[in-house]
Amino acid sequence: MPTDKARKCRDFPHNARTSPMTGNFNLACGVYRRAADNADAPAVVYRDSVLSYGALAARASRLAACLAAEWGGEPRGSMRVGILASRSAGACVAALGACWAGAAYVPFGLKQPEERLIALLAQCRLSALITDDDGLKLLGERVLAACPRVIVHVGDNPVPPENGARSIIGLASLPAAPLQPPAAMAAGDIAYLIFTSGSTGTPKGVMVSAGAFRHYVAAVNATLGMAAGDRVLGVSELSFDVSAHNMFATWEAGAALHVLPANATMNAVKFARSARLTVWNSAPSLAAM
Repeated sequence: MPTDKARKCRDFPHNARTSPMTGNFNLACGVYRRAADNADAPAVVYRDSVLSYGALAARASRLAACLAAEWGGEPRGSMRVGILASRSAGACVAALGACWAGAAYVPFGLKQPEERLIALLAQCRLSALITDDDGLKLLGERVLAACPRVIVHVGDNPVPPENGARSIIGLASLPAAPLQPPAAMAAGDIAYLIFTSGSTGTPKGVMVSAGAFRHYVAAVNATLGMAAGDRVLGVSELSFDVSAHNMFATWEAGAALHVLPANATMNAVKFARSARLTVWNSAPSLAAM
């Protein structure tokens, strides 16, 4: 990280100054705006694949349209969309698409015990669930029984469950549609719900409002001076709170999020040098690996 940004990071939040926000507080608004201004700029880099802001917005908008069509009739602000996805470009599309639809996204860790996952799915009263290939592997008969009716797969080749209890919609199979703006969200609407680790007992859900998080992102970017030319490390699974910071602060600035593949975690420094990253936000221990 450049020295000036490191200094600002050390001083945060004392230097943060933001102006009051009005209008649509949807977290997806930053990507929508960037897609209109510079559609070809890189938004997500994962392995050898690059998603531009235009492509990311198109996928998220298409996912949002699918969700809205499936759950039609629910009032705005009441929808919760679960996400079972590993750290990847697909996970970024899943979180952004849920936001785009005006829903609160609820990420679940893929490595937790099956009983805990079933309990959390039942507790959340989800309107829909989004999976990738890794998440799909967890949808055994018992887990599937706790899932909502609507399940969307963000990979190319969704595999239907063996018992046929649910139909799974493949995002790649949906027809292209005109880009739509993100659904309107008020400051008090919930942007995402994230669970604590449960290390001291039952995991507790923490609800983060759209207004609070948008103000946080504005303060972070103003303090650190994040800009469109930055290359940001994406190191956290969606079920860890810092992932929201890394995704939405990056996209609000028009920067590129470079997602660290799971098999490269022990070589994060090498990855950062190879990708010429300018912003690193993680636990300090990762830099020592």
